[in-house]
Amino acid sequence: MKRFILCLFLTAVVTSCDPASVMDANIENKTSQPLSLILFSSVVPNETLVLRPGETLLFQEGFSSTGGFLEPSLMEFDSVYIESTSQEILKVFNQNTAGKNIFNVDDYWIFSEPSKRFYKYDYQITAEDIE
Repeated sequence: MKRFILCLFLTAVVTSCDPASVMDANIENKTSQPLSLILFSSVVPNETLVLRPGETLLFQEGFSSTGGFLEPSLMEFDSVYIESTSQEILKVFNQNTAGKNIFNVDDYWIFSEPSKRFYKYDYQITAEDIE
């Protein structure tokens, strides 16, 4: 009887576990020139992504052992600069920048769910963004 109860308990524990979820957030350079994406922060170290023309880089990945919904976050960054190879600042994003804004995940990131609990986000930098 003890074994039956133990087996029943273990079965309940295993079947009640939530499946994991995974998230990838990519940034794509759809322009004809190499770009640097500089993420400035007063809290965490600054990050720089160098994107060749047509290149897509993984910006952020996430994992949840509870199977919850995931999305990219830029809240730890104060601003994001797009620079040319000559270090000319082409675009500056802040959390309250009007229009297309990398901080606005809901409106300007392309969302897909390639498989159950795998969330994929893509942000595209186009020529119009840096003109």
